[in-house]
Amino acid sequence: MGVLIVKPEKAPRMASIASDLNSLQQVVGGYIEAVCPYDDPVAIVCHEEGKLIGLPLNRKLED
Repeated sequence: MGVLIVKPEKAPRMASIASDLNSLQQVVGGYIEAVCPYDDPVAIVCHEEGKLIGLPLNRKLED
């Protein structure tokens, strides 16, 4: 599946990954959490425990 990888302080990049759980976990570096804040059929997939383990903050989501 096509994804947009957005890492803190880096430019977003397009990538193609498999759609299985293991592939998603490899991209975020751990357990995943999917957030669907928009009406469009997209999800933001992030590290579920990122804040708890002190990962750097990424971009702010605004309307």
